[in-house]
Amino acid sequence: LVHCDPGPREVRLYTTQRHPGVGYTDAAENIVTGKDGYFRPIDPCVAPDGSIYITDWYDGGVGGHAYNDPTRGRIYRLVPMGRKLVRGDKPGPYTSDADALQALSSPNLATAYLARTRLISSGNSVVKMLEMVVGGTASLKTPRLQLVKSRAMWVLDRIGGEALQVIRRQLQSEDAAFRALAVRILRRHESEFETDILKLAGDADGEVRKEVLLAAGGWKTPEADAVVLAGYAAYDGRDRYLLETLGIASRGREDKFFQKVVPADEPADVRRVNIVRLLHPKSGL
Repeated sequence: LVHCDPGPREVRLYTTQRHPGVGYTDAAENIVTGKDGYFRPIDPCVAPDGSIYITDWYDGGVGGHAYNDPTRGRIYRLVPMGRKLVRGDKPGPYTSDADALQALSSPNLATAYLARTRLISSGNSVVKMLEMVVGGTASLKTPRLQLVKSRAMWVLDRIGGEALQVIRRQLQSEDAAFRALAVRILRRHESEFETDILKLAGDADGEVRKEVLLAAGGWKTPEADAVVLAGYAAYDGRDRYLLETLGIASRGREDKFFQKVVPADEPADVRRVNIVRLLHPKSGL
């Protein structure tokens, strides 16, 4: 993740790292900074060849209080030293599904959008091709292949119908990231895949369990309630990400869950206090 911060004049690279539970943290690294008082980077954009363009506000102040250069600015292009970057796909708009599929993994969002638009418009005729992408890269860990597989799954979701079965099969993927993504996509279809998703409530991976809890929060069935209650039972008072996930999953049913997960005779430890604050803050006053 590339982010511009005009205040301290920094362009940062964030690398996500998993927590033991259901959350993430990140490691930040400054990749561009400078002593020029007018360097105010505000937005990065990845070009089709992988270079990064950085727009510079070019102003002596931030926050709108010293905005004195409305007609001037700069654009920087960031490339690896000693390396010539070459675009790996054809420019859009696309008239060929094959060209669109190749461009689907482009780091440039405009290119990826044009590719996605073409594939969605082709509908069922590209399902087999996308199925090969999704089914053939499950064990490959390069970011580019993971990216094209995840984007292909979202395209299949937009096509719908039998294409959703390709995503459904990813609930059994060996890669936890794609099990979680399959849950994230399929939970959008109301209760159609509820039974399949709830089977992953005890998954070994925290991200998968988080997505299942969020899905269960949208279903008002005894089975979904049981999954949310099991999530409270697994909360040890330390995993803030799990606590917030449970809070989202409990919306509209706070009183119901409060009565079941906070018995009157339970000791007032950190776990109990956090759950009370989440579900029934007035009772803790």
